[in-house]
Amino acid sequence: MPDLAMLDYFYGDEAEQFTFYRIPKVLFTDPSYRRISSDAKILYGLMLDHMGLSVRNGWLDEYNRVFIFFILRMLGIFVLRAYQSRFLLGN
Repeated sequence: MPDLAMLDYFYGDEAEQFTFYRIPKVLFTDPSYRRISSDAKILYGLMLDHMGLSVRNGWLDEYNRVFIFFILRMLGIFVLRAYQSRFLLGN
């Protein structure tokens, strides 16, 4: 029987802990992408996440291609967090 504490509701911002970035599986399974670093694949996932925001804001060119705006400072924050996690976990 599951622990009843595990079945509690989520409150306020707690629901945000279960948001995810999508990274296409092909980046890990297709040999063509073998030489691309894991960090680059994660960056691609971050950019895909921002693509939805770009579409909602109508950031398209004359050919209907989506512009992805990603502030480099924000990228630095994501990368810093990733490396801090590696350091703290000893990986």
